[in-house]
Amino acid sequence: MAESTAPLTEKATHQLWESILIDNGYIFAMDDGLNRYYVHSSQESLLPKFIEVDFCVLRDKLNKHLHLDGFEPR
Repeated sequence: MAESTAPLTEKATHQLWESILIDNGYIFAMDDGLNRYYVHSSQESLLPKFIEVDFCVLRDKLNKHLHLDGFEPR
C-alpha cells in the first residue's frame, strides 16, 4: 500500500513513483481513491482478493456519498 495523493488533497501523485514499484516486480492491484495497493509478482495469486475488496470500498464510499475521482453517486 502506498498513499497516492498529495497531502490533504485528492491530487494523484502515483505517476511520480509507481514505476519504481513496477520495475521491482510489483503489480498494481487496486486504488481506493487515497491509497494504491500492489502485490509482488511472486504473490500474484492474491490479486483476485483485491477485486473483492475494491468493490466493498467503492460501495462504502457511495453509501457515504464520498467523492470518487470524478465519479458522482446518483
